[in-house]
Amino acid sequence: MEPTRRKPGRRPTPRQGNGKLQPLADLLPKIATDHGWDHLYEMAKLQVQWPQIVGDAVASHSFPDRLARGRLTVLVDNPTWMTQLAFFKDEIRRKVNSSLGAGRVGEVYMKVGRGDRRQAKTATKPQAPLSPIAIQQIDKMVAELADPDTRAALRRLMLRQIQQTLE
Repeated sequence: MEPTRRKPGRRPTPRQGNGKLQPLADLLPKIATDHGWDHLYEMAKLQVQWPQIVGDAVASHSFPDRLARGRLTVLVDNPTWMTQLAFFKDEIRRKVNSSLGAGRVGEVYMKVGRGDRRQAKTATKPQAPLSPIAIQQIDKMVAELADPDTRAALRRLMLRQIQQTLE
């Protein structure tokens, strides 16, 4: 009897110890941690959940841009909104910590800048181009994510992280 062959281009599906299929969404946090991308996964999760955390009105004028060393940097589209949101920094910090885990954010820093859920704005300084192979590998890693916003945010963050390591 000849062994069965899998179809070309198809990967074996991840399975739990009991043989049941495991959703990629359940595997993603472990994959991110195993590869040292947990901070990227966390930031992508925060960007996708931002409207639920702060509400649609606030989210339409602000965007979580960076989370490093307990400091969350939020881009706010104009000074009037920044002044208004300054009164809610503690509440935003509390809600973000509720979403990401207690104590993850110690400070919320706001600055005027543009950003939206679909495409984070990056610095305007020239950047070295990434190799097509690196881009293909990232695209393969995020391709199986069902949610297009999560997929785009994680892809963007991974590309930005690689770009920063090249600088």
